[in-house]
Amino acid sequence: MILNEAEEVARIEKIIKSMFGENALPKSKIRKAIRHFKDGDYYDLRVDPGDPLIMDWYHLLVMFVAFEGNLDQRSVFYHTMRKIPDDLESSYFLVSGMNFLLNHLAKLKFEEYHIEAIQRMAEEIDVDLPADFIEYLRGFQFKADVMIVPEGSVMHPGEPFVKVTGTFAETLFVESLVISTLTFMTGVATKTSGVITEAGNIPVFGFDLRRSPNIFASWATLVAGCAGTSNMKAAQVFGAKVTGTMMHAFIMLIGNELLAFYLFWLITKSAVFLIDTINTMQGAINAIEIAKIINEKIAVRLDSGDLIDLIHEISVLDSENWIDTIVLTNDLNRTKIRAITEALVRLGIKKKIVIGIGTNLVNINPIASVYKITAAQENGFFRSCIKLSDDVEKENLQGDIEIWREYQNDKAIRDVISLASEGSPGVNFRRIMILAMKEGELIVDLLELAKIQAFAKLNVGTLPDIYRKGDSSVNFPVSLSEGARKLKEEARKEATTFDEETRERTLVMIREMERQRKKTIEVKNGGR
Repeated sequence: MILNEAEEVARIEKIIKSMFGENALPKSKIRKAIRHFKDGDYYDLRVDPGDPLIMDWYHLLVMFVAFEGNLDQRSVFYHTMRKIPDDLESSYFLVSGMNFLLNHLAKLKFEEYHIEAIQRMAEEIDVDLPADFIEYLRGFQFKADVMIVPEGSVMHPGEPFVKVTGTFAETLFVESLVISTLTFMTGVATKTSGVITEAGNIPVFGFDLRRSPNIFASWATLVAGCAGTSNMKAAQVFGAKVTGTMMHAFIMLIGNELLAFYLFWLITKSAVFLIDTINTMQGAINAIEIAKIINEKIAVRLDSGDLIDLIHEISVLDSENWIDTIVLTNDLNRTKIRAITEALVRLGIKKKIVIGIGTNLVNINPIASVYKITAAQENGFFRSCIKLSDDVEKENLQGDIEIWREYQNDKAIRDVISLASEGSPGVNFRRIMILAMKEGELIVDLLELAKIQAFAKLNVGTLPDIYRKGDSSVNFPVSLSEGARKLKEEARKEATTFDEETRERTLVMIREMERQRKKTIEVKNGGR
């Protein structure tokens, strides 16, 4: 298998040049020839921060149009999320992915192997990308200003998470990166935040690797407050605590539960025994027997059955308190955890409980997330750009805006989206967005995990209890300022006003352009 096509093309090209001289065979033909090799397909496995190919093809086409048409006026784009899906069991978003986004934008660059890939893709679908556009990509530099809400912030539907101001090309082509990074990771962090809130003092660990191969998912669970992760790669990269118990397969392999427990402890010195392989209560009896033999308190893990009944039965069975901790898994979610915590109080159970969750942290429903242009500069002034819809939620914001949050007694009570020119709405308001990149340069520190966790916990704690109960039908108050509201009304009126004179002038201009184009072709073809 050839892992990097560009490197292989370069290698073959060097050989051909040495044997047959310069330009003996174009790179395009070398690429096509290489594809007929029988040793496998091509996979470029590098997806490094700054990789510009994390975009949709139509973004490249629009960059091409902008380049050819000199559409380099400054533009403003905002990223927002429209609605909180019910499966997140939340009335707020907990922002995650911002650090990864900023790191990517700060390193954004078209390397030669990216250029090679773009040329190959264009050739395959008969798109002609001229040499001057390819040179533009080679020298491309991301010089936009980027404002963000920091990683671990609490946000609400309709509010901008990111504002990007720069040339049309550079602000547009990061759309897919912004949406895909923030939407998934914020969804995971939001869902995890609700679980952490519901669990209270019960530690929650992320067992998410088998449900999502991306360590970004593990990062989001950690930001929201997970005490550790089963994902070794995430633990290594983020410096998080790694955790895990034992698996059914080991017990099934040994074929003797008592012996399996003892061997597992003897080799690993871990006394966390999975007791539901055959019969859960017999497993608990066997675990207690091993605890007595090794004279050590143990933990047991429950991965199936009615967890509340089993916790109660084990507590009654274990009168001598050999089982110190019960680890709960089995597709837990916020609702199930609420029932468990209420039962622990009702039944007076004193054993330490630990929770491990994978599926219901990272398996999330799609979130309506958009990245829309809100203004474009013309003659030194910004013109509002508006997307109209019968569904008001789908309409974008207008103007250069700020987000302000009002506090009373250290609790957040409402948000106001205002024009930057209006300033603060009042004395108890705090600005939410910060400038993170200036002309493409990162000007803020990307905080380490522990500080982000503390920041996220603080932000969630500022929400009144009504917004922390997991009811997605409860909406935190978010409103437009007077100036922002008037600007939206003006933009809507201008967009919906029918101007027949302008329409006719535009058609005349287009017809003339088309006439000139055809005339140029005729001259080029010698008048034929």
